[in-house]
Amino acid sequence: MGSTADNERAAFRAFYEKEFTEQTRRAGLIVGSKTAAADVVQDAMIAIWQRWGDLQDPGPYLNRCVLNGCKRTAQRTRTGERALSLLPPRPNPDGQIDTMWDAVAQLPFDLRAPVVLRFYGQLSNKEIAHALDWPEGSVGPRITQALRQLRKAVQ
Repeated sequence: MGSTADNERAAFRAFYEKEFTEQTRRAGLIVGSKTAAADVVQDAMIAIWQRWGDLQDPGPYLNRCVLNGCKRTAQRTRTGERALSLLPPRPNPDGQIDTMWDAVAQLPFDLRAPVVLRFYGQLSNKEIAHALDWPEGSVGPRITQALRQLRKAVQ
């Protein structure tokens, strides 16, 4: 019979294998980079492992950790983008955004995250609000605002 530590490691390994790929995909849509997304999810998994014995349901905590990591990454990206904005713009041959997800990637975090969670993650307003630690009533208006901006971007 295995020890308690062995059982915890096996349970965490199963949780990791179940969640990592999907969380990385979702985070990638939010932060716009597969590499950054994998880093965010890996950091979140470390946080989960550190609290593994204390968590009854690690899924919501993982969602919160990943979204907070995405937000920190988005903030760092915005800082870098502000610095790059001082450089002359690169020419864009047709001036169009290639795909809807490219347009989503252009949204600020507070509009991009709920859109990804709704349309990719299939979460309800209540689940999105919980994951982002927002009032539930703020989710719908942000999604509406994001969709309005996306319509303009792809026209």
